[in-house]
Amino acid sequence: MIVAAAEASGCARIYSEDLSDTTTYFGVTVVNPFKTSITS
Repeated sequence: MIVAAAEASGCARIYSEDLSDTTTYFGVTVVNPFKTSITS
């Protein structure tokens, strides 16, 4: 339902810890705000 509302509103991304990070649903990309990236 959140993804559908974001798509209807024209949002490009939503922030969620519950959905899969970097997955795109109907043009809306999920970003996990708590994910840490490790770079070397």
